[in-house]
Amino acid sequence: MLWVSLLTFLFGVLAYFPIRFLALKCNVVDRPDGKLKTHSEATPYLGGLIVYAALLMGLFIEIYVLKFPAEPFFKGLFIASTFIVFLGVLDDMYRMSWIVKLLGQLLLVIIMFSYDIRVDFDFLPPIANSMITVLWMLFIINSYNIIDVSDGVSGITFAAFLASSAIIAIFTGDKGLALIIYPLIGGVFAFLVFNLPKARIFAGDGGSMFFGFIAGVISIRLSYTAFNRLSNLAPLIISIYPIFETSLVVFSRMRRRLSPFRGSPHHFPIRLKKMGFSDMGVVLQVTIIAVFGAATGVLSVFLKGIFPLVFSAAVCVLVLAGVLLLDLRGKKN
Repeated sequence: MLWVSLLTFLFGVLAYFPIRFLALKCNVVDRPDGKLKTHSEATPYLGGLIVYAALLMGLFIEIYVLKFPAEPFFKGLFIASTFIVFLGVLDDMYRMSWIVKLLGQLLLVIIMFSYDIRVDFDFLPPIANSMITVLWMLFIINSYNIIDVSDGVSGITFAAFLASSAIIAIFTGDKGLALIIYPLIGGVFAFLVFNLPKARIFAGDGGSMFFGFIAGVISIRLSYTAFNRLSNLAPLIISIYPIFETSLVVFSRMRRRLSPFRGSPHHFPIRLKKMGFSDMGVVLQVTIIAVFGAATGVLSVFLKGIFPLVFSAAVCVLVLAGVLLLDLRGKKN
């Protein structure tokens, strides 16, 4: 099935050209402001459409050409994916308030519920599972939105998540999720061809929220406890970079009595650049963290006894220590 990833990669590379043309034609671009946005020229958004289009193309090939059976949740995934991409593109075009985006994301979760896409811990009542689903989806969608502040960062993070998810899906025999993951892998690497420094296209909110949505759905659907019932926290380990970056940004803003919903220079990549790292150096540092989280998360799925919980606790300590140390280092900023 890796050849499906190859096909969607090639399709995504070709899709870049009309998508970039459309973004420029419609003036859906990110202009430098000399503060947080330090790129040298106006750069088109809509890069997330490359990955979205690759997913649709891959599913078409798998279902209608290769005749793989479609899972019941595929329809819900398609509708919800289209909705979150549309919401994000509107934000790229018109800069909606955070309240409007939050309401849109809540509507997205309702769409998920209507197709029975939700957390299902057998030791919790349905209402608790529904609440966890809402909180997780809101967190992970906005986390991917927050981390998208530097060339290549959101794409690399999403690629690490997909790679780890593919490994777990293969070993747990989840063919349905594998059909979703393979096209996405090709699509995100096609996007990275044009998003790594110096980026020629940005994911935009339509892309970053789409990445977060897919990461959230896969985290909900994938069976992390197939080998050990204590591996429930594996998706948190795999998503270590979005969790770390979001925690750092929100903590730093609130400690300075700033709104957590407004932009600020407290992001990890921006801190690295102030320390002298190049754009590619930032990508390398983020890649190390994302791959570490992905590999550790996969390992925790296969560990026996209480070791998954030990891994989870260790990752929590690392995230907390990293947030505190970086915030103290930049307290004068």
